[in-house]
Amino acid sequence: DAPFVPYHAASRTKRPDASSMLNAVSPKAADLESPTCDSSAASEAPQLMSLPVGSRTIRLPNRQGTRMRVFYPADKDSVADLEEANDTGANDRSRHPYAPYATDGRRPPLLAPKMSGCLLDAPLADAANQHRPMLLYSHDIGHSMDTCVLLFEALASRGIVVGALEHTDGTASPHTLRPDGSELIKYSEHMMTDRQKLARRAGELLEAAEHLPEEIASWLSQTDQAVKTGECSSCRIVLGGNGFGGAAAVMAANGASDGCNIEGLILHDPTLGLGYGMLPPNGAGQAGLPTVTYVSDKARRAGTLYGTRTLHVKGAKRGRTGSFTDAPLLGALGRRGPSEIHKELVQSMAALLLTRDTTSVAVATGSLIDVVR
Repeated sequence: DAPFVPYHAASRTKRPDASSMLNAVSPKAADLESPTCDSSAASEAPQLMSLPVGSRTIRLPNRQGTRMRVFYPADKDSVADLEEANDTGANDRSRHPYAPYATDGRRPPLLAPKMSGCLLDAPLADAANQHRPMLLYSHDIGHSMDTCVLLFEALASRGIVVGALEHTDGTASPHTLRPDGSELIKYSEHMMTDRQKLARRAGELLEAAEHLPEEIASWLSQTDQAVKTGECSSCRIVLGGNGFGGAAAVMAANGASDGCNIEGLILHDPTLGLGYGMLPPNGAGQAGLPTVTYVSDKARRAGTLYGTRTLHVKGAKRGRTGSFTDAPLLGALGRRGPSEIHKELVQSMAALLLTRDTTSVAVATGSLIDVVR
């Protein structure tokens, strides 16, 4: 089974270095109808697309100037123009160069390519405007907005907008930039108490839920007035997080106003014990908010359960680099093939984001995914 290759207008155009690693995590639509999937799963699976992906970094309009790296489906014509320029020998990548894998000179994970497969500041694809799903994601302690580039790129190629926050509670590693770019907020576990960190993170998630739809609308062409004025309020927002970020997502969902359009939760190995009594027990699921928790081998053995559905991703290993991040994929830290783990994870997450139906067979389809409850 050949690896899926993300959209390129000219198939002969080369990707950045180590493109085979980027390609390996993007599941193809045909996988939903592969022999490992039963017919009922194929019938329930949403139609997945393959689109070029854009990436840009924005700031929330708050006092901290919280940064967020946005991954989104890009306009195919802009990609075709870029590749046509390369094919004709113009070698001009100045319009939409590939975005670096890691921002601010951070060192990417071992074996990661220097450049991501995302086009820097590329125009938003108009096809993604109608009722587009949106995932707002909170990183774990010691991680950053660059921790899951491959995972988020694969989701964006399916028409999903992903906003990866970089929190200002002192837990972003190794640092995050202040708005003026002249100073760094360096990693410091003692910058705030854990309760203050959780409150800061939840507040930044809710600010992102309010700001990102408007920001996305501002990227649209000026002629698309119907979308600019009417569609931004219809964005379907799902909050997500890894580890401590999962606890922040739960807290944000429970504190959201009715007009916030938050319609689900995706949690990766959430460390809900760090909620310090600030989180209701399984409150999101009890409130009727669709919630899927993905657990690694270690979290499964620990009995981690939360939300409407808990899924064990076999072979996902939680270690120093965390679980469900790009580092285990690139460093091959799991017992199973790491690219296979990410492929099935993307397939499941995309099905949930596109349908918001936690009971869908497509959400739990895959040889490495077991339903815990």
